[in-house]
Formats: sequence, C-alpha cells, structure tokens
Amino acid sequence: MRLDDGYRLLDLDPSASDEDVKRACRDLTKVWHPDRFGGDPRLRQKAEEKLKTILEACETIRAARAG
Repeated sequence: MRLDDGYRLLDLDPSASDEDVKRACRDLTKVWHPDRFGGDPRLRQKAEEKLKTILEACETIRAARAG
C-alpha cells in the first residue's frame, strides 16, 4: 500500500502525530472488527477484508515513520 493511500484510508493528514495514527487505527479496528458482524456471514467477510486493509494502512504508516 502506498503511504498516501494509508493516510487517506485512516482519514489522517501526513502531519498527524503518532498518537493520532494509533488512535485512528484503534478506532477503525473497533468499528470494523468482524466479531461485530457474527450473525451475518456476508457482512463478516466484508468486515474481515476491510480490517485487513486498515491494518495494512497502519503498518505502512508505522514502517515509514520508523525508517
């Protein structure tokens, strides 16, 4: 994932603090966690895909800031 796509997905500006990034990742993980959609397999699958994308964005941003 490209870095700018990660910021866009998390709805963050590149100047966001590390704490803002952490908070955005945590908030979106809570919203899209597949366990929230346990009664509907189709929605659960969509949530799993969305969560993978969110976690990839978080990791991309963290890696760019660390390196």
